[in-house]
Amino acid sequence: MSIESNGYVASVKEIEALVVQRIESANYFSASRTTYLRALIATAQNDLGIKPQGIRLQRSEASAEIIKQHADALFAVHERFYEAVQSAARGVPIDPEDTRSKADVIASRIVFARSAYSTVRNWLIRGKHSLASINASKATKHSLADATPKRVCGGAFLHSLICAMHKSSISNHYETVILPCIMS
Repeated sequence: MSIESNGYVASVKEIEALVVQRIESANYFSASRTTYLRALIATAQNDLGIKPQGIRLQRSEASAEIIKQHADALFAVHERFYEAVQSAARGVPIDPEDTRSKADVIASRIVFARSAYSTVRNWLIRGKHSLASINASKATKHSLADATPKRVCGGAFLHSLICAMHKSSISNHYETVILPCIMS
């Protein structure tokens, strides 16, 4: 007998089983995101004919040509995988009690794939890395993000500086803050 079929009246054992199921689901959910990221990297390496090295991350600056080649291969794998992710996400029925729109539900189901691709791509391009320098079986989103240089200035930061310039009419902000930010 399930908790639902009994009008949500439950025993202690049923609650314990529910909590174990919830924890196992959360663990599987987290592990599946990491597995996807690793599959993205390993498949791109395979497509490039790269044999991954037996280390976690090796810091070596790759040439612009290598980075472009690896980013293109990563994008090709992402496109193939993302199609499958979308198809699978659309194939699982939506909980009738979910009040979000169908598009929002699908988007929340597939965001992990775009996030994994973005993390690896940023690691490649901003970090000037090569896919040959990573062991996919050891990669995590956090390890790649930690090895990626952070952007100094984003659009919101520049917008706030420009607004501050207009309010304070200090013209040297452009030369002392904004121009170095744009040039970095």
